[in-house]
Amino acid sequence: MTPADHDLILHLFVGRDALDGAAGELLRAWWRACREHGMTQPLLGLPLEVPEQLPGEGERPGSFRALAGRKRPGTAGPAQQALCYVQHDVVGVVVLLATAPGEPWTRAERDWQAAVARHGGGAAGDPAPDGVLGTAVVHRVVTDAAAPATLLREAGMRVGFTTAVGVAVPTARALQLPDAQGEFLVFSPPAESTGGRSRRLAVLAARADEGLLDSWIWSHGATEATALRPTGLHRYLLQSAKLHDQYLAFADRQAGFRAHRDLVDRLTDRMVGLCAEPTRDGTSHRAAQFLALENALAELQQAADTLLTYRTRLERFRRQAELAAANADLAVPPVAGAPLGGLFAEDTALRGWLLRQTEHDAEDFRLVGDRADTVVRNATALVQQRLHQRQQQLTLLQTSVLGGVLMVLAAVQALDYRPPLPGPFHGPVIALLGALATVLPGSVLRWARETGRRARPSLTDRLAMTALGACTGWLAATAVSSWHTAAPAPPAWSLPAAALGALTAALLERRR
Repeated sequence: MTPADHDLILHLFVGRDALDGAAGELLRAWWRACREHGMTQPLLGLPLEVPEQLPGEGERPGSFRALAGRKRPGTAGPAQQALCYVQHDVVGVVVLLATAPGEPWTRAERDWQAAVARHGGGAAGDPAPDGVLGTAVVHRVVTDAAAPATLLREAGMRVGFTTAVGVAVPTARALQLPDAQGEFLVFSPPAESTGGRSRRLAVLAARADEGLLDSWIWSHGATEATALRPTGLHRYLLQSAKLHDQYLAFADRQAGFRAHRDLVDRLTDRMVGLCAEPTRDGTSHRAAQFLALENALAELQQAADTLLTYRTRLERFRRQAELAAANADLAVPPVAGAPLGGLFAEDTALRGWLLRQTEHDAEDFRLVGDRADTVVRNATALVQQRLHQRQQQLTLLQTSVLGGVLMVLAAVQALDYRPPLPGPFHGPVIALLGALATVLPGSVLRWARETGRRARPSLTDRLAMTALGACTGWLAATAVSSWHTAAPAPPAWSLPAAALGALTAALLERRR
């Protein structure tokens, strides 16, 4: 085999708002594993430890900011370096594990995974905790051959990949390297052989292009001004992790979104049927129909509000996917006329599917929501119309009852009619009629049987009903006393009877 340098570059991307959970524990486990690997000195004057409180975004929101750095002391042995950084809503760690000549890279990766597990980061192959956007393992392979294209088979065998694609060096603007010439070979396994949040790839370059390779894959230079700046592949992997996170989140919620959309569709159809159903004869039928219409309207309104929330989430998915895709293109600009495969082709296909699917679902939800809103408006108007009609009927009934009572009293006064009641009955009857006149208006207004329910009585209504019960008890005591003794009821009879009547009326009013 052709002599080659084979190093590992490891990436971890964690959501900034997930550092208090298991994702933050994984990030700290990575940083402790760096110390176990001998990285005990500060890198480029950065702090050794990751701060507990992250700094604010400051004057340049979204800019790359290094938080801590570590390196192995001295120059003996392969280079070991690590950097922790924050960029907008992502906190990440990138680690360089350079292998010694002849050292199997598989052992270096196993040692790293074991160190992470010892520090509480979980075993290799465990599902990523919530909040982890993704991880990436990049194999850096530099050969002594003049033409990397002749080493496709060898490099594929070396890192265990079978898919290879040539990728031209990104433009000078993206790399900030004017007049850069060269070519890298990027290898990536099929998507089904890796986890949804785990990426694995290898980048192969000739010895003559080693500087260009490092500036695209690891660091722009040895000084702080140039080194503390994300490289093209780093930025691409970060945006790709965001894109995959959006894809997995959308795929996890898509079934629930569509189930709710179907629910809104069914509730809308049900509401259309209830609105079109003719009013049947009978008070009980009208009450049941109106109650069903009111309940269905409330259920549809709540479901439509939830659907609007889901539409907002879909729009957010789409906007974040578009932003991640655009930033990925800035990091690794597409090469005109170059057939890309592997990692880049899979990401391109995934972003295309995600953008199309979210746009399709958002439009579908919009149509279903607009139809539901229209039906809700029509049903609300119908309910208001029926309530207005019922209110008119109740007002007419109230006016008729009170007018009838007043007409009887006026006729009695005009004709000088004296009811054949003994003198003791005059007081209770007058009090009963006064209480009845007070109770009737409120009772009629609350008598809304068509809606299937009655309005709750106010304090005035309860007092009037209690007074009516007291007057009824007083009248009953007077009638019993006149029947047995032909005399007015004594206070010993009237007061307990009035109290009992008031209590009975209050209990009946409370149970209604």
